[in-house]
Amino acid sequence: MTIELHVGEVDRSIAIMKEVAHWGKNIGRNIWNEQELNRENLLNYYSEDEFYLITVDGEDAAAMIMQWEDHQFWPEFDKNDAGYLHHMSVRRSFSGQGLTGHLINYAVDECKKRKVDKLRLDTAWGNVFLRSIYEHNGFELYDKFILEDHYEFARYEKKI
Repeated sequence: MTIELHVGEVDRSIAIMKEVAHWGKNIGRNIWNEQELNRENLLNYYSEDEFYLITVDGEDAAAMIMQWEDHQFWPEFDKNDAGYLHHMSVRRSFSGQGLTGHLINYAVDECKKRKVDKLRLDTAWGNVFLRSIYEHNGFELYDKFILEDHYEFARYEKKI
């Protein structure tokens, strides 16, 4: 099995994110709003070089977005205080092959290169499924964050 990481593959990454969002919706886990997962919308928040794609034997398998600041969910922290992960996605046909761990390990390595000692992410407070995945991968609950006075999010941090 050959696993490769590609940077800047916006459209291919978004395709995986949409597939995962659709799967989640079908089983009652509203992970993300599918309509918001499009190039125009996402490039308002992220740059092309923040999109990461994993291929397995040449097939698109997993994706994420990684930033060095997040003023929406972590507004109290400065740029380069931590790495921030968004939209981590693994296609269902690659589920259980450890690709979430590969994405996280890549992010940890990037943090080490930049001498950043924390990796952060967030998810809906009630999303027990994703929260358990993050906890299994070494993230600890940082706090409950309230966005726009009514959306509750679990913020997680992994010390590097």
